[in-house]
Amino acid sequence: MTENLSNYLFHQGTNYKSYKYFGAHLIEINGEKGVIFRVWAPSAVSVSVVGDFNGWNKLSGKMQLVDGDGVYELFIKGAKEGDRYKYCVSSSKGDVLKADPYAFYAEIKPNTASIVYELDGYKWSDEEFVSNRDIYGSHNRPMNIYEVNLGSFLRKPDGEYYSYKEYADVL
Repeated sequence: MTENLSNYLFHQGTNYKSYKYFGAHLIEINGEKGVIFRVWAPSAVSVSVVGDFNGWNKLSGKMQLVDGDGVYELFIKGAKEGDRYKYCVSSSKGDVLKADPYAFYAEIKPNTASIVYELDGYKWSDEEFVSNRDIYGSHNRPMNIYEVNLGSFLRKPDGEYYSYKEYADVL
């Protein structure tokens, strides 16, 4: 999907795969490997990407406004998988560091940075579910949805948080 179409559909509310456009994505531009960062910050005066790749310096990661509706982007040459980052959103009230709402990976509390992570190559293990989804779809059967706040649900005896994989065993 082209950038303009992705952006248009996002603002229209019909970009059902906006995670492919927003967030942090490993790409190559003119032979240079790096990461393209995109975020929607409609009330921001400016936005910067700060992280391991620029010493968390908001002046060296200033993003460009892509449209008049608050989408910012920046390609950072040399940024790589595993780099931690946040968005520094500047408004009339000051600067705030924000985690990426489209991040594919993040630090465990009490740390809150997003982490550049590529989903390509991830080994999914839901083949049985996917193959039976049309037969036993959620629209044809009763469904029970239970929401768990993992930050307050359960902790290890020493007070540390469980990882998602550890929570999966408990749940």
